Amino acid sequence: MLLITGVAYGGSVVNSKHNMIGGPGPYIPDADTDQVCVFCHTPHQTADATAQDPLWNKQVTQTATFGVYASPTLDADMSNAEIGGKGAGSQSVSALCMGCHDGTVAVNSLYRTPSDGGVGVAKKLTGYANLGTSLSDDHPINFTYDATLATKDGGLKPPVSDKRVDNVEPYLPLFEGTLQCASCHNVHDNDTYKPFLRSSINGSALCLRCHEK
Repeated sequence: MLLITGVAYGGSVVNSKHNMIGGPGPYIPDADTDQVCVFCHTPHQTADATAQDPLWNKQVTQTATFGVYASPTLDADMSNAEIGGKGAGSQSVSALCMGCHDGTVAVNSLYRTPSDGGVGVAKKLTGYANLGTSLSDDHPINFTYDATLATKDGGLKPPVSDKRVDNVEPYLPLFEGTLQCASCHNVHDNDTYKPFLRSSINGSALCLRCHEK
């Protein structure tokens, strides 16, 4: 399916840094497999994955506490925003991202290894891609973003539903009404709006999709 059109192929995970074996780099050059998707997904989960959606194959982060962003101007309820401390089967979308990006788990630590070979020597993220185990100095995530919050804050646009921020394409998704890393980042496409963004940042366009400034 990735070869149907050049445009679809060019904007896919195959040509991005999330292709661990053949993308720019590649990050795991000694992997003995040509399966790109296996480093995050599998069609047949093992028991260890505990039915973690979406058909997750990457071993999850064990970080108990990431912390949450706090500010005198923040009106979102962050009391349940902590993404750490949950095991496979109950982790948030953002916690799945941190399974690689907190730097504690190798990107090739999988629940099910590919049938066509091995995944190379264990390798953890380093450099700018390693966000560390504290999210207290990053944009808040895992909070409910709804019309009530927009009204209370006064500087936010009310989302059109609990599925997305607005009706502008490309859409900024919400996950059961919450804002997650994947609301702003498209993990499968680094080409359209780098780095893995869902919308342009020219003139702060991405920020202005939510913020009234």
